[in-house]
Amino acid sequence: PFPGVVHTDGSRLNLRDYPSLSGKILTQIPDDTQLVLNGETDGWYVTNFNGFTGYVSSEFVRLI
Repeated sequence: PFPGVVHTDGSRLNLRDYPSLSGKILTQIPDDTQLVLNGETDGWYVTNFNGFTGYVSSEFVRLI
């Protein structure tokens, strides 16, 4: 696992059930939220947030 922080310029980041824009949105993560990233697949990070496990686009996560 490695740390990251949501970087969306004030909007929320979608946590999806599949590493694709067509994946169902499970919940949304506020900007500047620190996350523990558990892996990466094709430009998507696997993470946990509020009891959900899913995928976030690496485009909107900055590694710390």
